Amino acid sequence: RFVAMAVLPDGRRYKLDGHTRALLWATGKLERPKDVEVAAISCADLDAVKELYTHYDNPSATETKRDMVYGAFR
Repeated sequence: RFVAMAVLPDGRRYKLDGHTRALLWATGKLERPKDVEVAAISCADLDAVKELYTHYDNPSATETKRDMVYGAFR
């Protein structure tokens, strides 16, 4: 029940992890917790967000090119 997000100076926020859990909660396939603890990490720019994301991404979950394009458009 812990997730991390990056925050840019202009206030934009990006989820760094918890994507699968959020989907499962939204679709009712996993019971939604009463509350979630979020670590907000300040980042100077999008390049810093992308670098930080690699540290939270599960190394056993291989992101395909299709996943990357889909994520970029989201």
